Amino acid sequence: MPLSDSQIQSLARDAMQRAQAGDFAGAEPLLAQLVAERPNAGQALHLLGQARLKLGRFAEAREPLERAAKFLPKEVAAQINYAGCLTVLGEHEASLWAFDRAAKLKPYDPAINHNRGHALEALGRFEEAERAYDEALLVDHRLMPSLIARAGLLEARGDWVGALADLDMALTNRPSDATLLVRRSGLLLQQGDWMRGLADYEARLQLPGLYAPDLPRWQGEPVGRLLIYPSRPISRATGRCATR
Repeated sequence: MPLSDSQIQSLARDAMQRAQAGDFAGAEPLLAQLVAERPNAGQALHLLGQARLKLGRFAEAREPLERAAKFLPKEVAAQINYAGCLTVLGEHEASLWAFDRAAKLKPYDPAINHNRGHALEALGRFEEAERAYDEALLVDHRLMPSLIARAGLLEARGDWVGALADLDMALTNRPSDATLLVRRSGLLLQQGDWMRGLADYEARLQLPGLYAPDLPRWQGEPVGRLLIYPSRPISRATGRCATR
């Protein structure tokens, strides 16, 4: 038997209160019941999809979010949440289309442009991805996800200067981030900047499983004094290991 309007309003109130309190497990069945009664209710569909996203039920969130995006074509959040769900599910072509639709509703939004870049990168469209990250960083030059993602693209195409600039900016936001420090150390060491590279590389001590504690640490001594192969001294004339 269909619910009355007053029953539906009560159901919607209860579901909303639970969702606002963070009780998504309690809100989800109420929202599912509400959508069954009002299958074209865009806001209820959107909330149901969001609740399932919060619960990690991404595949189940897809259908209500897709319908919400259809019934709420002017609502940016509905488009973004649908696109985000598609991204998690690995449907990058469809997510790009949804993010493009969101970008038309809210041009120049850095988060939207970053997510467009992520989708393009996943599709192997690296030049377009880099442009999307550029657009995001034009609006917010300290946007961490875009700085880190663009640094990876720049490094891949051999632009070490650009990659270092992005990692330097990222480290002004998170100066003690061990992963960023180790990434920067790799670039510095490849360019022969041993003093800065080795200093950054010590951050590996903070990454579990990547450092053996019985190995000696660099203490800031001049690089020329380092004994890489103590049993085979380096020839000063040739720069190569001496042979016996």
